[in-house]
Parts: sequence; C-alpha cells; structure tokens
Amino acid sequence: MHRHNYLLVFLVLLASIPWSAVAQRSTTVSGTIKDATGNTLPGVSILIKGTTTGTTSDGEGKYNIVVENPDAILTFSFIGYKNQELLVGSQTTIDIILDEDISTLEEVVVVGYGEMKKSDLTGAVAQVKASNLSQSPAASVDNLLKGRAAGLQVISNSGQPGAGATIRIRGSNSFDIGASNPLLVVDGIPVGDAGNLKQINPLDIETIDVLKDASAAAIYGSRGSNGVIIVTTKKGKANQSSIEANYQVGVASLPKAFDIITDPYLFAQLSNEGAANVSQPQRYIGQVNPENGVYYPSLSEISSGAWGKKVNWTDQVFQRGVTQNINVAARGGTDATQYGLSLGYFDQEGLVIGNDYRKYTTNVSIDQRIRKNIKGGFIVNLAFIDEDKPSSAGWMAGGLARNPIFPIYDDNGQFFKLAINDFGNPVAVRKLVHDQSKTFDLFGTAYIDWEIVKDLSFRTNLRTTYGEAISDYYEPIGFGGGGNQYHGQGSINNYKGLKWVFDNYLTYNKTINSVHRMSVMLGTSYENAYNRTSNLTGRNFVNDFLRNENLGSATERVISNGYSKTLLMSYFGRANYSYNDRYLLTATVRADGSSKFGDDNKYGYFPTMAAAWNVHNESFWASNVVSTLKARVGWGVTGNQSALSPYRTLDRFSNTLYWMDGAWATGYGPGFVSSVDQQGRSLYEGIANSGLKWETTRQMNAGIDVNFLQNRIRVTADYYDKYTYDLLRLARIAISSGYHLQWQNDGDVSNKGVELSINADVIDGEEFGWTVGFNISHNKSEVRKVDQDVVMYQGEEFVRPRTFGATQEYFRAVPNNLAIGQPMFVFFGYQTDGIIQTVEEGLDAGLTGAEAQPGEIKYVDRNGDGVVDEFDRTFIGDPNPKMFFGFNSNLRYKGFELGVFLTGTVGNDVVNMQRLNQGSSQYQRWTLDNPTNDFPRLNGIRLNRFSDFFIEDGSHVRIQNVSLSYNVSLPEKLRVKSLRLNANCENLWTFSKFSGYDPEASLNTSGYGVYGGIGYPRPRVFTIGANLTF
Repeated sequence: MHRHNYLLVFLVLLASIPWSAVAQRSTTVSGTIKDATGNTLPGVSILIKGTTTGTTSDGEGKYNIVVENPDAILTFSFIGYKNQELLVGSQTTIDIILDEDISTLEEVVVVGYGEMKKSDLTGAVAQVKASNLSQSPAASVDNLLKGRAAGLQVISNSGQPGAGATIRIRGSNSFDIGASNPLLVVDGIPVGDAGNLKQINPLDIETIDVLKDASAAAIYGSRGSNGVIIVTTKKGKANQSSIEANYQVGVASLPKAFDIITDPYLFAQLSNEGAANVSQPQRYIGQVNPENGVYYPSLSEISSGAWGKKVNWTDQVFQRGVTQNINVAARGGTDATQYGLSLGYFDQEGLVIGNDYRKYTTNVSIDQRIRKNIKGGFIVNLAFIDEDKPSSAGWMAGGLARNPIFPIYDDNGQFFKLAINDFGNPVAVRKLVHDQSKTFDLFGTAYIDWEIVKDLSFRTNLRTTYGEAISDYYEPIGFGGGGNQYHGQGSINNYKGLKWVFDNYLTYNKTINSVHRMSVMLGTSYENAYNRTSNLTGRNFVNDFLRNENLGSATERVISNGYSKTLLMSYFGRANYSYNDRYLLTATVRADGSSKFGDDNKYGYFPTMAAAWNVHNESFWASNVVSTLKARVGWGVTGNQSALSPYRTLDRFSNTLYWMDGAWATGYGPGFVSSVDQQGRSLYEGIANSGLKWETTRQMNAGIDVNFLQNRIRVTADYYDKYTYDLLRLARIAISSGYHLQWQNDGDVSNKGVELSINADVIDGEEFGWTVGFNISHNKSEVRKVDQDVVMYQGEEFVRPRTFGATQEYFRAVPNNLAIGQPMFVFFGYQTDGIIQTVEEGLDAGLTGAEAQPGEIKYVDRNGDGVVDEFDRTFIGDPNPKMFFGFNSNLRYKGFELGVFLTGTVGNDVVNMQRLNQGSSQYQRWTLDNPTNDFPRLNGIRLNRFSDFFIEDGSHVRIQNVSLSYNVSLPEKLRVKSLRLNANCENLWTFSKFSGYDPEASLNTSGYGVYGGIGYPRPRVFTIGANLTF
C-alpha cells in the first residue's frame, strides 16, 4: 500500500517537471543589422533582456549571440536609432533594420541651468566631444582644446607637467590678463577661471560646451562676458552597463635640438671677440681672472685638448620622461538607478630631470529615481596631486647657456662656481634645492528633481568646491639667493579654499497643438566663497638636515597670512519659444548682487535676446542639396567681475612707516605701497571707491548653420561685434588726496571677428570612411579708451601709450602697450634699418658714441631731427594673430583608424629676446670680413633698445597629433565588448620661420608674444595604449 502511494507521488512529481526546459539546448542566433537605406551598422549593442549577456555587431554589421531560452527577448540599441525588441522563439537568424531616431540625432548641448537640442539653439555654442580630444595622456584638459572650436584660442604657456594654458574666447576683453579668462563650469559648478583644469581626469569627460556669444553666456551674468566653458563628466546610463580599463605609456623628448654654442673652443673664441670689439679684457688667455679668481684656459689649451674639460649642459638638464596613465571605470544601471565610478592614476616624468608629477583622480556619480516624479543624485570629483618641481625655470634656461668649458664639480668634489654668487649650476640646483607641492581638490554636486505637475518641474542643486594646497621650499646654507644671503632659507605655503553654491529653479515646458513649444525657467543662486592663505618662512639655520621641516629652529622667522570672502546673490530667468520648429526666440536676464561691487553699484543686470529661423522647415523649401538651413541673430549684455578683487571698493590699511612728531614710526593706517615708479619712488593706493563695478560687454552675433547632402557636410559661420566698457585700471589721481593711485572704471576695448567651421563625412562606406573638420577664426581688437601721456615735441603732440606687462631688463622697456586706435598689447619701440657699416653712416643716422660704431644696429630717426631718441618710437608689431585654426582628418578602414590633427596661427608677431644669443646668429655676426646687414657684431656690454630688429613672424603650423588605432575583433565567448589598441604622437613637428625654439609665445602678466628664452619646452610625446571594455 505504501509502495503504491510512493509511486503515485513520484508520477505526480514527474508530470510536474517542465520537460521542454530539460530537453532544450542553447541556440546561436546570428544576423545582420542595417539602417533604412541598407547600410550595415557596426557597433550595435545586442542584449538579452533582463540579463547582462550581450554582444555588439562587427564592422560588417554582423553578430552572433548564444541564447539559452527560446522565450528570450533580444534588445537592439544604437545611438541615433530607435531600440528594437524581438522574441527569439525558434529563429536562428534574425536580420534587423533599425530606424533613425530623430530625437537622438539632435545633439544636446549644455547651456547653463539646462540643456537644449542643437536645432533649438539661437546663440553661438560649440561642442567638443571627449572622443574628439587627443588620445595622448594629459595632466590637464586645457591644452587638448587647442584648435577644437572656432573662436576658442588656447595658448600653451609651458611644457611643464600640470601646466595650464591661457584661454580666450573671441579676444581679450580686459586690461587685466587674468580677467579675460572664460568662466569654467564643471558639472554645473562655477569653478572659476578656465585655463588650469587639472582636477578632472580627461578620460572622465563626456562633453565640453563653449558658450561664445552674449545670448548663450548671459545666464551667468557678471561672469559671462569672456564666454563660458561647460565641462560635463560621464555618468551611468540605464540598461547600458560597462566596465572599462585603459592603459597608456608614453615617452616624452625634446622636439628639436637647441640653437646654442656647445663647442668649448668656439664658445671661448666668441667670448674673446665680443670683449675685444668693445675694448674689454679678454678672459680666455690662460690666466686667473682677478674678478672671480677662476682660471680661464687659453684658446690653444682648449683646441689642443690640454684643458680636457667639456660639459654638455643639455644632457644635465633634460631627460626622456616616461608617462603612465591607468584608468578603470564602471558605469551603468537600471531604469531606476544609474551609477558611475572611475579611478585614475597619472604619473609623468617631466623633460627636466627631477621633475615628477603624480595625480590620483576619482569620479563617483549616482542618479536615483526616488519616486515616480522625484529623482535625485550626486556627482563627486576628487583629485590629489603630488609634484616634485624643477626648482626654477630661470635656472633651467640659464643652465642651457652655461659655459661648456667649465665642469660640474671642482677638484675638491664641490659644485664648481664661476663666482661666489653663481647659483646657476643646474646639477647643483637639482640636488640641493627642495621644491615640492601637494594639492587636493573636490568638486561635488547633489540635486533633486521634482516634477510637481505635468510640464512643471523644480530642481535644487547644492554644489561645492574645496581645495587645499601646501608647498615646501628650501635653499641650503650658502646656495641660492636666499640660502646664501640668510644662511639657509625655507618656507611652507598653505592654501585652503571653499565655495558653496545653492541653486533653485523652476522650469515650465509646454507644447500646444504640436505647433507652439515654449519653455520658461526662473531661478535663484546663492554663492559663498572664502580663501585662506599662510606663509611661514625661516632664515638662518644651524644646518640643513631637516630643511624646512623645522622652521622653528631658524633664528629669523617671518609669518604672513591672508583671508578673503565673497558673496554672490543672483536671480535669473530664460524663456524659449518655437513656432512649428521654424521660428525660435530666446530671452535671458540675470541680476547679480556681489560683495565685490561698490555700494553705489551693488547689483548688475544683464539682459539678452536672440532669434533663429529654421528655413528648411518652411513649406516652400525643397532643396535636395541643402539639408538644413538656420539663420541666427542675437544681442546681449554680459559682465566681468574677475578684474575686481575683494575689498577694492573699501579703504584699505597696511602696516608701514609714518612720519610722526619728527620721527619715523611703525603704525597701522590707511594706504599701502602698490608699486614704485621708474625713479624708485613708492606709489601708494588704498583709497576707497564706492562706485566701482563690473566690466560690461555689449555683444551682437549673427550666424548661419547650413548642412548639405543629407547632413554629410556641416557648416557654421558667425560674425560678432563686442564692445567692452568700464574696464578696471589702477589710475593716477591728484597727489593732494594723499594717494597716488586708485582703482577706477575707465577704459574701453572692442573685438570684432568672424568664425567658420566645416565638418564633412567625405566617404561613409561600410569598410572605408573619411571625415574631415576645419575651423578658422579672425578677431580684430582695438583699444577705444585708455589713459595716455601726451607731450609736446617740436610743436606736435607725441603720445606715450600706456605700458602693459613687465619691464624687460634686456631692453629696459615694456614691449607691450595699450594705445587708442591700436590692437590690444601692441609693440611700441624703435624701427631699424640694418647694420651700420661705417662711423659716418652711424653719425648720419642720428646715433652717437658706441651706438654709431660699425657693426651696431642702425636705428631710424623717424622725425628727422638728427637725434634718435624716445620721440622716434612708433608701433612696430602686433602679437595678436590675424587668424588661428584647427584641422583634423580621420580615415577608417575596417578596424583601423588614422587621425591627423593640425593647429596654427597666421599673422602674429613675436619678440625674440634671444635673437642675438642664438648660436646661428652668432655664427652670422658682423665682422670686418663679413660685413653683413643681418646681425650686429658681438658686444657684451651693448644696451639694446627695444626695436623691430627683435620682432619676428610667429605664424606657424603645428602637427599637434597623429594617431593610429585598431579595433580588435575578439571571440564572443570572452564576453569583451571591445578592445582598442592605439599609438599616437603629440607635438610631432612645427613649421615656422621663427628663429627661436617655439613660436607659441605665452600670454601672462609679464606680457604677450614676448619670447624670453627656451623656458620649459613643450615635449614631443610618443604613446601606446589599450582600451578594454566589458
């Protein structure tokens, strides 16, 4: 009986087993994916729904995937096309035709407090995608932007690891170099000035949007006049999980040899010749020089080999630097939750021996659907940088020009010195001077999106930036300017900065009858920022054992610190209207109240308006050649508060000496020494000016976007006219005020220009493709208002322009100037007419004394008064390029891709302060046997006037990057989505007539277009790498 019961139970269980599942076998499904025109689609994602199992289509659009269940559903997805889902069933071959998704073909750009489709834009906005940036490992993203967008000028200031760049959008708008930088926004956070974005890993960047005109940038009000660069980092996407690993290794080297004298005999011969030309004692005569006690060998000792000493200082300064870049990222999620995590490690050896740069980065993001109508999330970027610096760029450049005749070490094993205060031995500098810095930065944003009702949403953002830095410096006893003077000198500098930004805004989107589309956004923003600094310096140490780690042991200690705080309260709004996708209108307004502004101008108001016409959407449009055509026009007002430092509107005090009761006494009172004049007299500033306000830019923009041949050729052209007024400057005031200088709004400048971008899919086949891109920009600046000294000379007015930048001791003059009717930073100096051949020629030219001797530079007496003096100076050059451009070409064949990227400038002048010191110039010097008209004789005591002799054409074309990559096809069983191998070269070659080392002269507070020497060269970098995605 029990046996029958067991049998019955067994039969029931047996009948309940799903025999179809037991009997089923895995099935391989294959097929080809095409678009509606019949072209195959490589890279399409095929995923078994509800699982992480998937694959991608190959270069011919074919795929294979193993399916375990006939009830499985395959999901096909590809950017720009609508997703499709199909039940497998009994099928083993499934061919798919994907339909274009017009909504995703429309590029989305970030415009500040929101996003817009490119077709809806009325302003001038350019987008740079991360995939278009160079594949070379880079510490900072700024230099990677060079040549990538029309109107965006990027000037590299140094090749040192971590060095930033000077960035301009449509020219310079301010007399203050730092105040012309665009605003940088990272994931919605207004970080500050663009030009040194080293806190973000370039591989974490999704897009970079450049807001160029007023209608686009005015949403940022008093910080938008220089344009805005918006960086958006990568985030996870729903149902698109991936793990990505990237490794790169590169070797940096000097791009070319230096134009210097390295032969000891020639070096000594030229030195003796230069001394003899001006009746000075020759050194290389086999005697001890009484000035420094150093024995200088004779020419015969050097030529015979008896001297036996020679140093190649280039080898002592520079090295081949190795760079490693390692990144791992995981991103993905579901419809409810998306996540992203990336870790990066960047290690770069600089070209200069001893210069090491290490950076660790993290990017974390979470987006969570909290409820059906509420979404929240955060994104955090962290960066830690540890850098061993070359202790001085000046010492480094001096090392290259150092005498190759004398050794590194003397006979006693000590560092050889040419004089008691000779601290330019680069090996000594590297081994004795300690120079290190560490920085930590955090960028974070947390948000909540609430869809209150249909069409109406509210968003709140809490954003923060936090940074801290510490730098250590020590010069040992007896070495270096401070170490020698103070018996050892060390310092520790600290910085800490914190910014909080709280944004709240409502957005209303409404579509009526599928014809009228409108969007209205209203919001407020509150920003609170502070910076704190401290400097601790110790002098006179007992020994060098602890360097600057025990400043308390120094007998002399100097302490200083600083603190500043700024507040910004803003109200903003934007309205967009579209009628039938034909006529587009945009209006923006922002009101900024800043603690920087004076009491009389606490709030600034910045309105803009723009309109666009999508001509191709008109019923009469029926062109088969022109795919899309849009005309744009905009006008607006933006501001710039960067030039206005905190507290300049208030009376400022200092601790200084005062004359009281017949004696000097130290006290704390109004005013402080701002600078000294050419006679060495102290100039005081610090008087309040409650009327100070922002610099204001009024801008008009007209543009056109036109695409040809089904969007295969895409053209964008813009014309702009900018006028900036109320420029801030330190103006002279009546001495009866008790001060010499006061900050005032007094200066105007204009910038006008045109921009053109052309991108084309020249060939778009299944196996072979070719795309090209070209952009070119022209900007003409003009100073309209600035204070100038006007003096009378021979009954006529002579105008001395206002100098800009630092005095160059080589000329005892400031090369750059600001002059009404002239471009910004124009060169002002003497004209020349070759080289003097006879004394009579020199005297007839209006020169006297040593300047009139044969072999000297012949300066022009422009006013014909018989004397060459300051009244003969004129405008002799312009550092601003007439045009700058970028060009890229990408060839694709099966799995291979070859890219070439060029950048360049046309029509810019460069002051070459090293022209007479270059080896090639000294070879071609004037002598009695070589009476050339190109280069003067050797003269070690010549007082050079700033003249057009030193101005050269800085136009150049640079092969910025050449890359070759291969997409490896791997077996599906490895479950690898893609493997990409790449090799590339950065800074491959530069074509230029400029005789110096690099025609790209820097733009900084010292000046613009002034080449003072080699500095820190921009390296040539060869890189290989691999990118693996699961």
